[in-house]
Amino acid sequence: MPLDPQLAALLAAPADDAAPPTSFAERRALFASELAAIDRPGPAIAQEHAITLSTRNRPLDARLFRPAMPASSNRPVMLFFHGGGWIQGSSATHASLCRHLAHHGGFDLLSVDYRLAPEHPFPAAFEDALDALRWLYEDGAGAELHSPDIVVAGDSAGGNLAAAVCLAAPREGLPAPQAALLLYPALDLANRTGSRETFGRGYWLDTLDELIAHYVPAPAQRLAAEASPALAPTLAGFPPTMLVTAGHDPLRDEGIAFAVRLMADGVRCTLANEASMIHGFLSLHGAIPAAERRLIAIAQQFGRFVRAD
Repeated sequence: MPLDPQLAALLAAPADDAAPPTSFAERRALFASELAAIDRPGPAIAQEHAITLSTRNRPLDARLFRPAMPASSNRPVMLFFHGGGWIQGSSATHASLCRHLAHHGGFDLLSVDYRLAPEHPFPAAFEDALDALRWLYEDGAGAELHSPDIVVAGDSAGGNLAAAVCLAAPREGLPAPQAALLLYPALDLANRTGSRETFGRGYWLDTLDELIAHYVPAPAQRLAAEASPALAPTLAGFPPTMLVTAGHDPLRDEGIAFAVRLMADGVRCTLANEASMIHGFLSLHGAIPAAERRLIAIAQQFGRFVRAD
């Protein structure tokens, strides 16, 4: 399917003449400002505030979102990991996206600020993600996050972390999450797919190899399931999953292949390939009406998916 016309126009827009960032701090600030320039607040929610998770290894900053709907002890809790190529992004850059997921999906949502590469390479972000899940199971009730239904979600690099946590939880003595929402996730950091070759330039994700090298500098480590969930020997026991890919995304093929493996291993899985979209399209919902429509639909569908389990 052809690229959405508004996305095509966005990609074709002249590049900014500003000097490129010379540090990771500048790069992160630019990423945040670019998203803010096209962002919209999103739906009104009942509560949104910062929270610190006192995990077993280190305190983790996070942001809690509660939808404007009757409180219920049965309302699922979503643990969300933001995208940004493991080197940038935060709970602030993804706040509007999280408001949509919380409001339209009916979740209490906890968005975690995990450590970023290259200052903190693999397995730092993975360890923080796992610690956040452990905190939710062991201490979440203290923050009134006491639902028995805990789900994980993430976009791009955050989808990588969400999938890795699902695989690791049983091994770490933790219950597996109730379900997973993987939004155009990075799942295989060791191999190249056809979509990486086709869409590796000009489709808003031009630096994938660089991002992987910052996150997992040692190529041998990219073979570990904690870094590349698609390379796990089996996916049996993985939580029920809704996996969203984009048709014009370098990560499309590995996402589709992961969904096929999940189904082959007996996991309930719904695959939605948004054929006219690019990587990261949900973060563009403030500027691209079709992206906002898909974000609302995905949140609603995942809410039903979780409650049907």
